[in-house]
Amino acid sequence: MKHAKYIIILFFCLVMAMGSSCSEGDINSSLISASKSGNLGKVQKLIAKGADVNFISPEGEMTPLMFAAEKGHLDVVKFLVEKGANVDARQAAGFSVLVQALAAGQNDVSKFLIQKVKDVNGQSPFTQMSVLSFALQKCTPEVIGLLIDKGAVIDGKGTEDGDNALMDAASCGRLKIIPLLIEKGLDVNSRNKRGKTPLMSTVTCSAGTPEMVALLLEKGADLQAKDNEGSTVLMWAVMGDRHKIVKLLLEKQADINAKNNKGETALAYSRSEEMTERLKKAGAKE
Repeated sequence: MKHAKYIIILFFCLVMAMGSSCSEGDINSSLISASKSGNLGKVQKLIAKGADVNFISPEGEMTPLMFAAEKGHLDVVKFLVEKGANVDARQAAGFSVLVQALAAGQNDVSKFLIQKVKDVNGQSPFTQMSVLSFALQKCTPEVIGLLIDKGAVIDGKGTEDGDNALMDAASCGRLKIIPLLIEKGLDVNSRNKRGKTPLMSTVTCSAGTPEMVALLLEKGADLQAKDNEGSTVLMWAVMGDRHKIVKLLLEKQADINAKNNKGETALAYSRSEEMTERLKKAGAKE
């Protein structure tokens, strides 16, 4: 009887412990859901009941703050930070809370977090992209300016290809960001490790537009510059079959018969009859 009593008590304790564990898991999972949906009232109640503000969800190993930041719920973000959420936490792939907000283009949340985080630099071990690189994808000039003022590296030093922020902005088609980056000190004729300039980055990428090319030229970009292989801006545009940009470059007097290190001109890189005809009409030679 005595042993049976102890067994019953032990069983009861185990059941209670299991119930407590499940309850704790449920409350933390609920906090994740409420943070993700932006339900501030529910977040407040769950925290008051003891939910872990820094609980790590199995879903991407993200915290409530990361979900709220990614979804742009500024009121929830502020409350979680006030209650001790770690603003410098990183999820499984190495992305920080700030990167979650920047990559999603959540400008208001990003502005708040920039003032709270310890470091606005660093790279994801998986992408090797800097914090600023994520911001350049979608964020406003105001957010970019705040990052730079907080100390974000813009010169591309330490990156694999040496692309600076101006090259990244050009590659993303961010027309309104270019004047800001030049104003912050980036050289419009700077070069990466392959000798490519921001103008070359613009004509190479699909997001580059004639308007961006015109802006860079207006800011002093060298139309006749060559990269380490001797390729010119015009050659890069021809390689990409960028007809409107090629038309603009020719109007701006790009050297149509300049040769690269292999002795080839832009004509050698034409990918269509229409481009070949355009170049020959402008005086291109074999």
